Amino acid sequence: YLSTPMGWGKPGTGSAQSWWFWPGIALMLFTAFAELMVNWRSLAGAVRDSVKSIVLNARRAVGKRKEETGGEGEKREVEDLDPVKEEDQVPTSWWGGGLCVSAVFSCFVMSYFFTVPIYQSLLSIIFAFFLSLVGIQAAAETDINPISTLGKVVQIAFAKFPAASLMDLQRNNVLSAAMTSASASQAVDMVGDLKTGHLINASPKSQFLAQLVGSAFAIPISVVLFLVFAKAYPCIVVVSDTCEFG
Repeated sequence: YLSTPMGWGKPGTGSAQSWWFWPGIALMLFTAFAELMVNWRSLAGAVRDSVKSIVLNARRAVGKRKEETGGEGEKREVEDLDPVKEEDQVPTSWWGGGLCVSAVFSCFVMSYFFTVPIYQSLLSIIFAFFLSLVGIQAAAETDINPISTLGKVVQIAFAKFPAASLMDLQRNNVLSAAMTSASASQAVDMVGDLKTGHLINASPKSQFLAQLVGSAFAIPISVVLFLVFAKAYPCIVVVSDTCEFG
């Protein structure tokens, strides 16, 4: 409030909020990256375990599980640390195919409806993979999923990407961060469900099918409810001087 009397700004434009906004953003970003650096061991371990799991599933899918030679020349299979029986595990083709379909669909929606370049959507998916591991590890150790922190990391990474206007840059930035945050949120929820199923000796394959059926109904219902809500309150999707929410 002293910006105008001190001659730092034009009359009517200076406020405590405007002066402290960017320092606050800087602190939030430093906090996000500091959290990532502090938890680098957790991130590295999560990536290492994920790569091992992907390699093991790939070998199993093609029927070429690698055999290692022991000290005396005997052969033994690569150790499988998954306690679930192989017939109850989610097949690689299921989650792999679902990943490909969802990635293509996400790129299409982001490009067609929001004019986000496809390469930015693909980069968001790559960021989502690694940062989801951070979210899962953090949630496992602290019971807190740092969704907002992960979103800020993506926002700063996408800050300098080219765009036709400032508004396009802001939209692409926010949507890319939203994709990563949503992925981290869903990944943590999925792992939490699988953990509960593991404790009660449920089949991961059955859980996967149940979630697939639930998603098939939940996604269209959510879209319809949003359209109804947007029609009732247009100010949530269209810039307006008046809005029921203030």
